[in-house]
Amino acid sequence: MHFERLETRQLMASDFANRLDANACSAFEVGLIDAEVPVASFASSLPGKRDAFEDALVGPTPEVVLYGPSLGAPKIQGVVFGDGTVQRSNVKSIAIQFDSIVDIAPGAFILERKNGAVWESLASEVTIQVSTIAVNGGTRANLSFTGAGIAGGSLSDGNYRLTAVASNITKNGVQLDGDGNGNAGDNFVRGEASSENFFRRFGDLNGNRMVDSLDVDNFKLGNGTSQGDLQFNANIDFDGNGVVNILDLGRFRLRNGTELTF
Repeated sequence: MHFERLETRQLMASDFANRLDANACSAFEVGLIDAEVPVASFASSLPGKRDAFEDALVGPTPEVVLYGPSLGAPKIQGVVFGDGTVQRSNVKSIAIQFDSIVDIAPGAFILERKNGAVWESLASEVTIQVSTIAVNGGTRANLSFTGAGIAGGSLSDGNYRLTAVASNITKNGVQLDGDGNGNAGDNFVRGEASSENFFRRFGDLNGNRMVDSLDVDNFKLGNGTSQGDLQFNANIDFDGNGVVNILDLGRFRLRNGTELTF
């Protein structure tokens, strides 16, 4: 559970108990002003906590720092494209880490592909599937893709933009703070700049937007292998069938010597 400093004021035990009930919170921590650290924990569902609270008031001053479960807007801590390496030959998933446990409603994520200077919706081509797990006290949303715009489980070649819709991502009813400015209700957007590296280019194994001699050397290492072989590289398996063969080589050759511009 994430705690944040809620307020500083002179409190009585009854004030503390009432605040617990009013906010339907399960736990609070109290720290003396001079200490600036929590010195006691309390649970509203347990009896006898009022006396413990009064004991916590004994110190340099009767004022206390009241801590409680964070009611601030949730934020996104990080985004990982594909397997987390620099390669962009295959982008089969996106992992999004939130700083706290959040509720994710349908339509929380929007995917677009750049066509010239225009961002175009992929809603008719790509279905985003979302699964979640709790990691380090926050939700991790794992996005995968299906649909006509998907090749071998990966996004097709192109520049992409991902939007996390604030109104569909909430914590205790508070919407996402997507731009990290401390205010709820802002979308999170990744991919609007070339430097954010949200693109797919089959054959680009070092993430430089080009398929060049370095990629050729890496492709050669995995050509002719199948899943389970030591040199097998899933990122050059274009159709995702577990074998790197002449069909994958053909797709690679079409892109060799080219660059994906933004």
